[in-house]
Amino acid sequence: SGSDYKNYANLFATPYNGVMGKANAVLRHSGCSSNIIELYILTKVNNLELAKASSQFKYEFTQYMNANKMMTDYLSVLDGEIILVNVSVNVVLDKYYKKFEDEIKANIISRVENFFSINNWDYEQNLKDIDVIKALSDMQQPSRYDIYFTTNDPDNSGKTVRARYFEIIRPENIAVSFTYE
Repeated sequence: SGSDYKNYANLFATPYNGVMGKANAVLRHSGCSSNIIELYILTKVNNLELAKASSQFKYEFTQYMNANKMMTDYLSVLDGEIILVNVSVNVVLDKYYKKFEDEIKANIISRVENFFSINNWDYEQNLKDIDVIKALSDMQQPSRYDIYFTTNDPDNSGKTVRARYFEIIRPENIAVSFTYE
């Protein structure tokens, strides 16, 4: 099944050419191409960043998958696409907390980075402002958050960012600003 190919692909690592960051298997369901499995892959850079796979990584990955695939399946290894998102978090605080601004900012950035951990994301997963607010909800000091996302596509920016089956959302910059009441 597609999930078998995906799970198996996500286990791949090479000693010299990197580690699989994220993989997605897409099965075709029409006519003579119904046995073609498209594998979209990205390698892991660190806990937050993914990158396109090198040609050597793709070669080794293809050998690994061909040795373990169904005999009648044809595998096509493709680059996944990364949607880079600038995250803008405006925090509304009581003016009493102004002296703690640096600590609050560091705590918010840490929580947002944890929210975007590669383990928490997959292909075709949309980003919503409410999900980031949930990740920040147990902080006592802020009274409100206003969150806005910016991508290279103005039609895919705002309070929600959408991803297709071959795309995964990753943070580019996280900006935190404060408003005091």
